[in-house]
Amino acid sequence: MILYLSTTTPWRSDYCTEDGRIVYKVNSPRNTWGGAKDIRITTLGSSATYSTLAQIDYYGESFFGEQSTITVGGTTLPAKAVLRKDGWAIFGYGDRLFQGPDGQIYRWTMDSTKCRLFKKDNDGTLVATYHHESLGILSAARPASLEISASGEQIVD
Repeated sequence: MILYLSTTTPWRSDYCTEDGRIVYKVNSPRNTWGGAKDIRITTLGSSATYSTLAQIDYYGESFFGEQSTITVGGTTLPAKAVLRKDGWAIFGYGDRLFQGPDGQIYRWTMDSTKCRLFKKDNDGTLVATYHHESLGILSAARPASLEISASGEQIVD
């Protein structure tokens, strides 16, 4: 499954199927200096209305004591408890581990060109890859997209 982003900003974009159907809306009003970035993820429900799937109150890597939080299913937890750091990286941008709804442990790897999600199993199964937009200068033009493998489709929501 490939979801195409309506903008180049993942936290302020519609995630659409190839035929243009909106599956998720991710909205974040522009934050002011010193304020949290409120990120809301919604999905189209059975009654043709959007319902909130998750909310992230993001303070970044803060030195001032504020904690980013993630709310899913009415439960709010510190982001540090949900997305645990794995290994060491400069400026805190290392890999993150989390437990999926299926009980499996997953690893987000982030580098300058791609963000990938793997199962933390013996095979290191690739679950999803975020592709930045390409303007078509050095490669074919394409919008930003989230490519989800068949093994990842069961945990999408």
